[in-house]
Amino acid sequence: MQKLNSLFLLLIVVVVSMSCTSQELTMKEAYAFLKEYREVKSKEQAETGILITSKIESYWVPFYSIFGPPEGKETEYYIYADDFKIISIEKMGVHVYDEENNKKGRTYFVRIVESFKGKYLSGKIDASNAEEYTSTFWMAITDKGLKIYGEPNMSGYCILEKDLPILMKRLQ
Repeated sequence: MQKLNSLFLLLIVVVVSMSCTSQELTMKEAYAFLKEYREVKSKEQAETGILITSKIESYWVPFYSIFGPPEGKETEYYIYADDFKIISIEKMGVHVYDEENNKKGRTYFVRIVESFKGKYLSGKIDASNAEEYTSTFWMAITDKGLKIYGEPNMSGYCILEKDLPILMKRLQ
């Protein structure tokens, strides 16, 4: 009986560890994570005027940020629709997401379509280049949950329409 209990316990441990490492990213999980991330990023950038805050960075795998607005250029704020649509999730394999601690996780390319509404520049919205376009987020399942491994929109401020009043108030 003791052997049977030990074997059963071992089987449970193996099944649980396999299910955790073989987890697949679903559309629902990816959408919920990216929606929350886009909202936090937009509000943080609109309120603070800082491109990358610790709140924004908490959604990423560990890395050292080198991004900042270009010198001598007026800051441009890119305005996006509040919502987006995931069009595909592609499994990329297992990659190291934390080199310092040699941690690995499954990674995915998550392609989305979103609406670019225009640029907010010098107190006005220039909608001359408004369009729908696709972009791809590289995401990883880590020991701390889902995180961003690579993001397409790091060169400018990405503000959702709903946060435009916050931005306008801060810039007055």
